[in-house]
Amino acid sequence: MKIQTLRLKDLFRYYLNQHARANNLKRLDVAESNIKNLREFFTHKTVMALTRQDIRDYRDYRWSAGVGNAGVAREISVLSKCLHIAIDEFDIDEDFVFDLKINHLKPKCKPRKVYPSVEEIPILLKHLPLHLRRAFFAAWRTGYRLRSEILNLKFKNLDLKNGILHIEEYRGETEIKNGYSRTTPLDPEMGRSWHGGGCFPSEAPREWR
Repeated sequence: MKIQTLRLKDLFRYYLNQHARANNLKRLDVAESNIKNLREFFTHKTVMALTRQDIRDYRDYRWSAGVGNAGVAREISVLSKCLHIAIDEFDIDEDFVFDLKINHLKPKCKPRKVYPSVEEIPILLKHLPLHLRRAFFAAWRTGYRLRSEILNLKFKNLDLKNGILHIEEYRGETEIKNGYSRTTPLDPEMGRSWHGGGCFPSEAPREWR
């Protein structure tokens, strides 16, 4: 397929079939709904003709349809993920995608106010089994999503020697936010909690999860 003629609707279909469905993506129904909305709006648009104004127009169109900020932000995140797939698998110029600055166009969502305080963390950890204790502690220290990111990690994601935790989306095993790989420094306490092996969340018996 020629880069200049690659249509967004074809890219959306490729993402849905080759990534979401092929890898049994969690909440596949949500992904299908997001893709349906994107495809209907960008039916005749090619990837290389996409502009920041197009994305603004989509955002405004979805707002006018009564969709809230969180829903619009999820759909624009899927658009961003599809474009990054185009970089990796269709040789789209990454500068073109980065210049769109898609994340800057996502609507701001209300901050979540329900989170444990510093005083509550030790109490929660005390009542969790060891393999979940490590996972909860890591989610608290890194800000990573517990279910889709932390619970899918394996020891290969840890570099204890250099104090680094790395996550990436790979064949649907780890569904990471916005599709971006991330590397985060391990603080000493989190590193000690995993040092020496043990039962990591993704490698625990399924009935434990």
